[in-house]
Amino acid sequence: MMNKSKLTDIEKLFKYYDNAGLKNQIAVIHGLSPTKQLGRDIDVLTNNINEKNVINLTCLFLQETNFKVIKHSVPWGTIIIGLKNTDLGAPYSLEIDINVEFFWGLTSITRTNKLIDTYNVSNIPCAKWESFIKRILLQFLSGNLAKYNSEEKQSELAIYKDEKDIVEQKLNKIFGKSMADSFCQAIRAQNWSWFKANCFNYRIRFSAWSLINHPTGLFRNLLLRLKVQIYKHMSPQTVPDVCCTGDDVDKLKVFCDDIKDFLSSHYVFSSIESYNLEDETQLQSIKKDNKLKQRMLGLFIFYSEKDETYQNSRYSIHFDITTINYQEAAKKIIEKHYQLAKDKKS
Repeated sequence: MMNKSKLTDIEKLFKYYDNAGLKNQIAVIHGLSPTKQLGRDIDVLTNNINEKNVINLTCLFLQETNFKVIKHSVPWGTIIIGLKNTDLGAPYSLEIDINVEFFWGLTSITRTNKLIDTYNVSNIPCAKWESFIKRILLQFLSGNLAKYNSEEKQSELAIYKDEKDIVEQKLNKIFGKSMADSFCQAIRAQNWSWFKANCFNYRIRFSAWSLINHPTGLFRNLLLRLKVQIYKHMSPQTVPDVCCTGDDVDKLKVFCDDIKDFLSSHYVFSSIESYNLEDETQLQSIKKDNKLKQRMLGLFIFYSEKDETYQNSRYSIHFDITTINYQEAAKKIIEKHYQLAKDKKS
């Protein structure tokens, strides 16, 4: 039911874009499959000329349809989250990530002011070539295609019927016919050993092609990398750090897992992780990987049997699990996120 409601809202949003004169200038690139399955968020692509207009229209649409709006300006684009309660009282959110280009390695993969070549899924335009870039090509070049080696994700590792012609044409242009054909065959066969064995050669060929055809992308990419590092270390945190306390560590873990499941079903954080504050190994892993700084819009939930733990100033919200259920706790986390985002904006 929630998937159907979200799909309807996205259809209305793109109708809103069309009425504003943006037809064929904005399209979905990730988060909506040809079978109408929706992801955690919806990635859309527009051009740099229309970017500000698309951001304003998205916020306006969400406000007019009774969503509370959270807007995050990040180095690679803009993340807009709409939040409201359903008739059943459960939180319902819609996240739209607005992009104007993708980067890999030393250069930009796509940046254009031309109309976007699309096909429709439930009256929603999906970009043919740019969707493939986001879904497969970027993951392949980055060595991350293995994440699709699961029953849940395997359907994404495919060249969709409506994008087939333009994908093959573009890959031929970048890699040459022989390498393009081999890549397409490996995708259709989901040949994991081939991906691992051939990734390096395709990176070299792609880097050479992109530096020749899009040399200015190098400078934009270097600037983006600098902005990302500044953002990670200097941007105010808008996701609350949560601390849960109680009288039984096993109950605490179950409580945190229930919050994670609830929020994963109803709300959009880029990731949700929980840690036992009394487990030194877990705490060291956070410090070693500098996770608190690297998490962007990820939620961290800490738990401990010691009541005094939550008094540490870095925890912006605390729950005693003997006095609250996980659904109410999850809703309070969402409310806190919204408040922190408003405070950052002001």
